[in-house]
Amino acid sequence: MSDLDELLDFYGPQQLPQTTQYYSHWTNSKNLRNCINLAMRGAKNGNTSSLKTLQLIRVLLVAQA
Repeated sequence: MSDLDELLDFYGPQQLPQTTQYYSHWTNSKNLRNCINLAMRGAKNGNTSSLKTLQLIRVLLVAQA
């Protein structure tokens, strides 16, 4: 459960960067926020693939920053 708590702390105040180049509908920050919200709901319900998705998104956001 500590992984989930750590991810909740990371995504709670997180402001997603606005994308300036529009490659596809998946690069839109609104869609990214929706994806994160959906994965957070799944992770809170015990879905391990949602937890993995949140971890991968976090790695990508940290690498981008």
